[in-house]
Amino acid sequence: MTDLSVRSGLQRLLLVLACLMGVAACGSTLPPVRDVEGLPCLTFRKTHQPNRICAAQPAVSPALAQQVQQFLPERDSGVVIVHWRERAGATRPLELRVDGQPVAQLVPGGLVRLRLNPGAHEMSVSWGSGQIRQPLSLAAGRVQFAEVAGRLSFWNLDFAWTLDEGVGFRQRAAEARVLADLDLRQVAAMPGAPGGSVSPSP
Repeated sequence: MTDLSVRSGLQRLLLVLACLMGVAACGSTLPPVRDVEGLPCLTFRKTHQPNRICAAQPAVSPALAQQVQQFLPERDSGVVIVHWRERAGATRPLELRVDGQPVAQLVPGGLVRLRLNPGAHEMSVSWGSGQIRQPLSLAAGRVQFAEVAGRLSFWNLDFAWTLDEGVGFRQRAAEARVLADLDLRQVAAMPGAPGGSVSPSP
């Protein structure tokens, strides 16, 4: 048996052990995101002291969540639905940035709606010392779904973006917990007045 096959077999064994110990998500269905002390949290392992990933901001109201999850286009805006699909080995929330500005925290199984001016933008998520960026080209009247998923090995935790507008993306987003609804459109400023700012929807 070659050294390569031995290493490959060892890696597969370690991944199986990680699944059994609950270190990795291993494709399992995420538990629901529930409020803990007013904040949306995913409890990913229950022991004498539950392990949770919680966002810093309270989730939106059920009425607003229902409206967001209709995924309706807006005539003058580009809409982006950001959904953290798979936890992998993450133990902390992801920071979501748009055009370099922090706008919300994501938890696995959580969703954020962004409303932006049409045109070019960039969003990113960061964790520890890592960050992954995703360029966007938004058209008015369109809804773009963006999923972020973790990839775990015993040596590294990484994330990847996937963009689509297909039925599968919509169905998965419909089952997620709406964490935030953000109107990030820049409003034309009067001379001498400050420009638009990052702000949640009312």
